[in-house]
Amino acid sequence: MKLKSIFYMMLMGVVLAFTACDDDDEVRTRTDVRNDVVGLTFSGAMVNAANEAAFCDDAVISFAEYTANKDTWAVTFQFSSASKGLNLTGVVNPAKANEDITFSCGSQYPKLSGRLSGNDLIFYVPLNKSATSLSNAATAVTYRFNGTKKQ
Repeated sequence: MKLKSIFYMMLMGVVLAFTACDDDDEVRTRTDVRNDVVGLTFSGAMVNAANEAAFCDDAVISFAEYTANKDTWAVTFQFSSASKGLNLTGVVNPAKANEDITFSCGSQYPKLSGRLSGNDLIFYVPLNKSATSLSNAATAVTYRFNGTKKQ
């Protein structure tokens, strides 16, 4: 009798395991948000993300169409700072996250990321030790840009 009840409990567990996940067949779609960010420009300040030390207060990040491959949902970003003599360009992938738009770069620059929430942009930019170019090295210093949309 005890063996029978154990068997029925195991059978019930198997049945519940397959019926508990009723959303397995939902198709997840991704929204193309390139047009929401292309043409936007943000101005603000940058700090060292690790220690909050000021880096520059004249940083500008703008987004443009990525023309190298029209089949991707990527956008080009341009980061500049007159006081640091920087004018860098890269490619990021925007994606919708609730009401915000997030940015990622994938394996090329895994530390390069950001979030656009309303008119406010937070963007993490990894630079080499001399802060002259983008870097994916373990020794890269990540700077956090906090900016607002230019009108």
